[in-house]
Amino acid sequence: DADLRDPGTILNRAAATLDFTRPVAIMLVGVLQFIPDEEDPYAIAAELIGAAAPGSYVTIAHPASDLEAPAMAEFARRYNELAAEKARFRTHDEVSRFLDGLHLIEPGVVKLPTWRPESEIEARYPTVQWAGMAQKRSSGRRGV
Repeated sequence: DADLRDPGTILNRAAATLDFTRPVAIMLVGVLQFIPDEEDPYAIAAELIGAAAPGSYVTIAHPASDLEAPAMAEFARRYNELAAEKARFRTHDEVSRFLDGLHLIEPGVVKLPTWRPESEIEARYPTVQWAGMAQKRSSGRRGV
């Protein structure tokens, strides 16, 4: 139990049960939108990824600001009026940036239901999220 804005605490607590010398999965699903730009969500993700061993995977799912843009802008405005934790929806390029320097797993950062769908019907589900997966291939943050 820790705040994503404190990746050091997350890593220290995780080290009690995980062996960071072996590959792990880092799942940034539905969380990064709550880290505003001024708190540098990219640095937070980089710290978590930097601690992982080569062979580790990173998954991301993030609300999109550039899918159904007018509706999402209105949704974000209304949500942020009511919620204690504000949300920052991001564009495809902004979401992709979280995986910079890693080996993208096909099909890359795409609309959530089109990331390896089970069926054609599933692939056509409406969505307002970007999703992707990447693998860290070497030590360091830029693990290609």
